[in-house]
Amino acid sequence: MGGHGSSGELRAIDSALTDRGGILLTGTTGVGKTRLLAASLQRAAAEGRTVVAVGGAGGPETGCAENFCSLAECLDRLESVRRHSDPARRTVVGFDDAHLVDEPAAHRLYRLTASGRVAVAATARRDAALPAGVDKLWVERLVERLEVLPFAQDVVSSILRSRVGGPVDSPTLERLWATTRGNALILHELVEYALADGSLRRVDGHWHWDGLPARPPERLADIVCLRLRDLTPGEQELVNVLAVVGQVEYGLAERLGLARAAETLDERGLVQIEYSGRRVGIRLTEPSPGRSSRTGCPGSPPSACGCSSPTPSRPRGAARGRRGPHGHPADGGRSRPRTVGTPRGGPYGGPPPRLPLAERLCRAVLGDSPASAPEATGASSLPRLPPPR
Repeated sequence: MGGHGSSGELRAIDSALTDRGGILLTGTTGVGKTRLLAASLQRAAAEGRTVVAVGGAGGPETGCAENFCSLAECLDRLESVRRHSDPARRTVVGFDDAHLVDEPAAHRLYRLTASGRVAVAATARRDAALPAGVDKLWVERLVERLEVLPFAQDVVSSILRSRVGGPVDSPTLERLWATTRGNALILHELVEYALADGSLRRVDGHWHWDGLPARPPERLADIVCLRLRDLTPGEQELVNVLAVVGQVEYGLAERLGLARAAETLDERGLVQIEYSGRRVGIRLTEPSPGRSSRTGCPGSPPSACGCSSPTPSRPRGAARGRRGPHGHPADGGRSRPRTVGTPRGGPYGGPPPRLPLAERLCRAVLGDSPASAPEATGASSLPRLPPPR
């Protein structure tokens, strides 16, 4: 399920491979960078370009002339290729995870690209530091850098209708959008699971889905955990809170010392900072299917409140906005915060570990705290922040 990129993205990649030294696709985990890379390599091979891949990038259908186990091995073979002044005639080197390339190989790749011997088609995680040789490729404009964004809400609807082969009711489209936020990998896993277990089914001529089960599918939870691993204690506190209440004021997070956590999570694409007039809010970009945000992730303590956010039962109204070049909203249009759940006991039985800061913030936002709690958290005097410059 899912496409291999919009026509605009594919045209931009084709242009970068034809007119420049290549393309670097960046984005968060699961947005479809690898699929887009595969489609790009396949199109280049179909046009008669010599395409080589590293580590099976693009898969068997790409039509690569050769596949190498490592970038170093690939570059050894390409050292002797002729220089071409026409970028469209250069050998295309395709590989995933450019952020994992070692420095010596990255510098060799830079030299081969700068000398006109190869063109690069690679992916990199948005939040990861790139080796200096790869950074020089896009800084010196030898390659284009393209951020792969999550699917927009209308694209999610189109993909779902195509997959099930029929009309889908509006509540189902809203629930799937609210749960996946356009992440291609999570959308694929969730829809395939829902079709297999019968929760996504045809009702009165339309496909209908009631939402995630109380205990989410193991594989889906594991995929979300991949993005929520390696969090600092402050980042984990904020993720736990947002998994409960959906959205909090930036000022409240700032008062509790979580402003830096909000910024670093925003850089990683795990939260989104939203602007509404002079108000600034923070929400998760990840779904929170039970244990994925509250328990079970390696190194991630569960939420003190043991709450979860149920799937909204009504349309959100606002479409997902695109992110600007520095991670801030580009259009100001954002979805409403999700419905707040009712606190309950710890998941799967037994008292969960307590996280006092997260609990105070949750209770302040939920309005479920003693009279003294607003003073303790500063909830009674939230500052209004100026809009972004």
